[in-house]
Amino acid sequence: MSAFEPINPDHAIAAVAFSVNFNRPLEVGEIANARKIEPEVNEFLPGTTLIPRDPPRPPLPFFPVTVGFMLHRVKPDGKPAWVLTAHQNSISAQCTEYTRWADVWGRVRTWLMKLYNLVKRSDLLITSVSLQYKDEFSATKPLDSDVLEKLFKVDSQYLPSRTFNNKELWHINQGWYLPETAPTIGNKLNVKLNVLNIATREVGNSIVLVIDHLSRFQMDNPSELFSDCGDRAPIDVVMEELHVQNKSLLRNLLSPQMARRIRLDG
Repeated sequence: MSAFEPINPDHAIAAVAFSVNFNRPLEVGEIANARKIEPEVNEFLPGTTLIPRDPPRPPLPFFPVTVGFMLHRVKPDGKPAWVLTAHQNSISAQCTEYTRWADVWGRVRTWLMKLYNLVKRSDLLITSVSLQYKDEFSATKPLDSDVLEKLFKVDSQYLPSRTFNNKELWHINQGWYLPETAPTIGNKLNVKLNVLNIATREVGNSIVLVIDHLSRFQMDNPSELFSDCGDRAPIDVVMEELHVQNKSLLRNLLSPQMARRIRLDG
């Protein structure tokens, strides 16, 4: 019999994704301009994947129009470790090698600010900013009878009471809107959406449980988001608020012993 353990010794974060979303898709010329970031990040993100407008149609000649790109770094097993993307109506970054918030956001912040300055136009408006965490836990079968009570708070507002009757495979998906506003530097943020998905899957002789939480802020005054304020721009305030919101949700969701185990407040 076993209980759920976080996938890392110090935390349970399997992936984190940052996204800045616009009011329209990025145009071909804007994507081409965004690629000017490549020489600056190539040492850390050596891989490049171009996204064509149309799929190839052999045997006809194929001259792709690039409408997006991904710059990436992979792990020894070939899985993505870091990805920087400009495509459709967003610029985004993903990390699956989480260490500390200050380190990860410090790196991503620089990328997003440079990308935004490369694509910004008077008619390209930021509509929202999002932060998504995936926390992962694993347990070897068979599971303890109280495995969920050890992982979650029994009285968590995010879990229906019947959750604790679930066996190995189950899921809960929910979303909600919050009308509150929070002041930032020259901005007000309308918290529009939270999405929380909790699901298990079978991997060999183990059960893997993933907590997937997306928070999205709708911007009131987007033109100021990347204003040059030295070491602390409005984008820092926004992302840090989303980061704190995620920790608050986990604090309400996880049992006190698991919160300590993953150093949620450390």
